[in-house]
Amino acid sequence: MKSKAVKRYLREVGGLLFCSRESRAELLRGISDELEALPEEKSDSFEKLKTYYGKPEDTASALQEAVPPAERASAIKRKKRTTIAISAFVAVFVVMLLILIYFLLDNMTSIFVTYPPNTTGPNSLPPSFHRQ
Repeated sequence: MKSKAVKRYLREVGGLLFCSRESRAELLRGISDELEALPEEKSDSFEKLKTYYGKPEDTASALQEAVPPAERASAIKRKKRTTIAISAFVAVFVVMLLILIYFLLDNMTSIFVTYPPNTTGPNSLPPSFHRQ
């Protein structure tokens, strides 16, 4: 069973890899096996793991060399497209929110406008019921 430190280390290394999910899983499986084989005193905390095995950035950099350049370029392109799509969605959401706020504030004045009491007609109240 993987300790929290090993899981965190693998998560950080995996987040720094630019490759397909299959390649990432295969690369991380190899590291996971190595980390599981470490003695408990060297892998019980994230800091000890970094000291013994190296920074996640360095490990990811070493693993990235095993990924074909075409696959790396494809992963970078996919991440860029995802970032652009999320940014566009957030921008549209913010614009819609601003438009909604504008219309709500514009119509708020009509809510708070008081009209003089209706003193004539079938639905009118006697003048004693009206505030002066």
